[in-house]
Amino acid sequence: PILYILQREDSAKYWQDQEWNGAKEKASFKNLLDGKYIEHDLYWMFDRIMDDMEPFYRVTKRDESETAKIDSKALATMSPVLKLSSQIQNEMLTLVDEDLSHHLNLAEIAPQLYTLRWIRLLFGREFHIEDQCKIWDWIFANYEWDDATLANHEVSLLGTPKESNKHEPTSGLPAHMCYVAVGILLSKRENLLKSDYLSMLQSLMNSVEL
Repeated sequence: PILYILQREDSAKYWQDQEWNGAKEKASFKNLLDGKYIEHDLYWMFDRIMDDMEPFYRVTKRDESETAKIDSKALATMSPVLKLSSQIQNEMLTLVDEDLSHHLNLAEIAPQLYTLRWIRLLFGREFHIEDQCKIWDWIFANYEWDDATLANHEVSLLGTPKESNKHEPTSGLPAHMCYVAVGILLSKRENLLKSDYLSMLQSLMNSVEL
């Protein structure tokens, strides 16, 4: 998505469609988004995103079994990505659709089976490229890059009761991932509730239309 956006913004049509407050502003933005520097911009943006995504690529010995049941005792020793996976299905989804959460757990659908890809690729394979850009726009525009929060993922992914409802995720990237993930699950609700194990997994692996 990053390369796609940068190439699109460097196109002639993009510049024709924009409204500018004078020639000076147009010249400034055209210089900022000059295609000559697309590789530099792409590297910098990817590097900045991965700074915050790094915790979700960590693994622990407890992560070895992707289908392992995540209970409260095991959760403490698991990596940030498995903690967030559990939180999506077992806490956040429960808040808005307890029946669907119960159905997934009853069918023994381990959340990490489908959320690992969602989280680590920032939903990059779940939407059409144009829709993916909208999702990323929302994610990046609506939270502050909080290095301290991300650095503490191994300690806790949950906000304290003083900060918020005990089931809500911390602010920043984890929270926005939870909201998008729960939205995807709700969009597939009808199909998931009437499906068996294999059909549910297939549905969860399929792309989503906005």
